[in-house]
Amino acid sequence: MSPDQIVFLKTFDYLHHPSMDSLPDGWIGPLVDLLQAMRQLSLVEPVIRPMVEVWVSLRIEHGPSGALAFAAPLLPIKHWGPERALACVEALATFTFSVQETCSVCGHPGHLRFGNGRREGIFCDDHSEEYRHAD
Repeated sequence: MSPDQIVFLKTFDYLHHPSMDSLPDGWIGPLVDLLQAMRQLSLVEPVIRPMVEVWVSLRIEHGPSGALAFAAPLLPIKHWGPERALACVEALATFTFSVQETCSVCGHPGHLRFGNGRREGIFCDDHSEEYRHAD
């Protein structure tokens, strides 16, 4: 991520983890969607002045063909209902599949490109040739 993107990610305070900082710039959209979904999961009533209770700790692992988000629960299981647990799993899955369809350079729609000794990665049509031959 660019320095400006990292500053923005840190506004998610308790959800930000340094493992997010090494993601490609183009994946900022799926990452922010994940962080917003997890922030919503962490909001607790009342609506007028919502509190934030940290429900999960997030980590990201990535490679050229995608990224995985991992969440570790921070509250005892008695606080988790089926709806909250499903929302967490859905947010993680959405992130994983979104980055597989998002150009890692610009954030436009893309897909996995590789072959013939060329660099593997998730690229749009515009960035495919430019980055596959960058090695």
